[in-house]
Amino acid sequence: MSQLSFFAAESVPPAVDDLSGVLAASGQIVIVGTGARLSVVVSELWRAVALAEMMRDAGLVAEIARTDEDTPLVRTAADPTLRPIAAAWTRGAVKTVPPRWLPGPRELRTWTLAAGSPEADRYLLGLDPHAPDTYSPLASALMRVGIAPTLIGTRGARPALRISGRRRLSRLVENVGEPPDSPMRWLSGHGSESPPAWVSRVAGLRRRAQGCEIVRCPRARGRRRTGISPEIQCRSGTLPTGGGSAGSQDQRWSVSAVG
Repeated sequence: MSQLSFFAAESVPPAVDDLSGVLAASGQIVIVGTGARLSVVVSELWRAVALAEMMRDAGLVAEIARTDEDTPLVRTAADPTLRPIAAAWTRGAVKTVPPRWLPGPRELRTWTLAAGSPEADRYLLGLDPHAPDTYSPLASALMRVGIAPTLIGTRGARPALRISGRRRLSRLVENVGEPPDSPMRWLSGHGSESPPAWVSRVAGLRRRAQGCEIVRCPRARGRRRTGISPEIQCRSGTLPTGGGSAGSQDQRWSVSAVG
């Protein structure tokens, strides 16, 4: 079996074009003078923080705000380098998917940050409920990169592309790379509860790429987080995983090296 190319999304710095992944979700882009502004409303603050970091790494000015409903919002300042994205993703006032758009690792990472969520042993990439014409082109784009999805929820308020099956999930994890914070954020949505078994299996794909295998994930009881990030203990060293939200329980993943 050939070795997978893990952490693809983290191997190179983000470019402005990589941020188009938020438009696959509910992101919006508008022309402002000689530039354009990219924005997206997200369900949790950690998503906004991670997206703002990517925007800044791409050379843009980013800020985090709140909507009238007190929901996190991340947006860029108006910037001329965003004009090509605005031209490619809009027809008049309607969002559209560029015919040749392919979601590479960085685009998939921004899409996952903006609207990724677990569903039992599957994973959902959220779509824009106000842009139904984008659903079919986005599903086709995912197929072309080897992640065949199922379109669900088109009659409701939460349409999404569902990804299921070990091979497709492995392909997704391979592309999006490490979570921005807790090792369970991609797949459990937060870092304060023990993950279901399938989360450990998918997370294990990343650990084995670094010569480690997850063997158990005990929950520390009766301790509050002190601000120190949890760590993964491995014979080859200590792998930092980042901390969860303040006040969540401390967790430590026990792993052993594999040959």
